Amino acid sequence: MYTSTHAILNLAILGRKSRPNWNSPIIWGGVIPDLTMFIFFGWAQFGTEMTSDEIWDEAYYSPGWQALFDAGHSLPLALIGVGLGLWWQRRRAVSVLVCIA
Repeated sequence: MYTSTHAILNLAILGRKSRPNWNSPIIWGGVIPDLTMFIFFGWAQFGTEMTSDEIWDEAYYSPGWQALFDAGHSLPLALIGVGLGLWWQRRRAVSVLVCIA
């Protein structure tokens, strides 16, 4: 699924006309898990001399990058974040983390 699709689906499922101030955290909840992929692409495209084929056929599947991508999509980490947000009484933070989970 693409990052934009994550954000759109989160907004469609969780967004409410009665709470438009929640739209931003809901959208961020769809984008945050893929931030490491944007960092990876920026590094690979502009920090190395790899071709597009090397980026997406080799480097993308390296164990180190895959571990980082997986961490962004980790349900346990998101639930820990939800717990911390609830403990600190940060509703907006919790709504972002719920969208990640």
